[in-house]
This record gives sequence, C-alpha cells and structure tokens, in this order.
Amino acid sequence: MKRIIEFKGNDYSDLYWFNGETNEKEFIKTVKKMSSDVITSEELSAVRQLGYKENVTYCQVFNWFRERWGYVAWIEKSGKEYGYKIYANGVFYRPKEETKYPYCKNHEEAQVKLLGELIKVVEERENIT
Repeated sequence: MKRIIEFKGNDYSDLYWFNGETNEKEFIKTVKKMSSDVITSEELSAVRQLGYKENVTYCQVFNWFRERWGYVAWIEKSGKEYGYKIYANGVFYRPKEETKYPYCKNHEEAQVKLLGELIKVVEERENIT
C-alpha cells in the first residue's frame, strides 16, 4: 500500500510516496514551510484519497473542497478563540447541533480540526470509504 511520508528540515519538508510492500520511496516535492499553513503528510494522504491532486496548503485544500464537492468552510474568531463551520446546499454540516461549539485556541488548531471535519463530512455524505 502506498502512502505519503514526510521528512522535515528546519524550514522545509520533503514529501515522498512510500510503498510499504517494497520499502521503496518516490520523491514528490520539497515544500518550503512559510508558516503553519502547510498541511501534514497524514492530512495530504487523506485528501488525496478523496481525489485531491494539487498543492499542499490549507487554503488550497479548502478551495478544492468548495470547488470539487461544494462544501464551503470557514474559520471565525470569537474573542480569543476560533471556531469553524462547514456549509453546503443550505445546510450547516459542522458544527452539528452540539451543546459545545468546537472552539480552538488559535487559527492553526482551527485549520487542522476544520480539515479533519471536512474529510469526515465528504466521506459520510458522499459515501466514500
């Protein structure tokens, strides 16, 4: 089974396809880490399974979810905390009717949680396994 692995440097990451059966790796690209906007190798692997084939920043992945699947997602700041929402076709998919809103300590944490929720929503709603 192929998966994406990441080798991290000080200000960059090298991404490789790794074949667990043959232990071979194939270089994909080097990503210069400008900020925390670059998604992790695990997140990249998950969105690639949904058909994503482009670059690896949260902004680009969120745009792809909107263009490909029709899910609009955003992060809101409320006081010192950050929350996120996912919306499509007149329905809010996240947060669902919960008693506790999914607040995060910072924008970076909200990006990570939002991407995880987008992946779950698409898998659930689009019957992808």
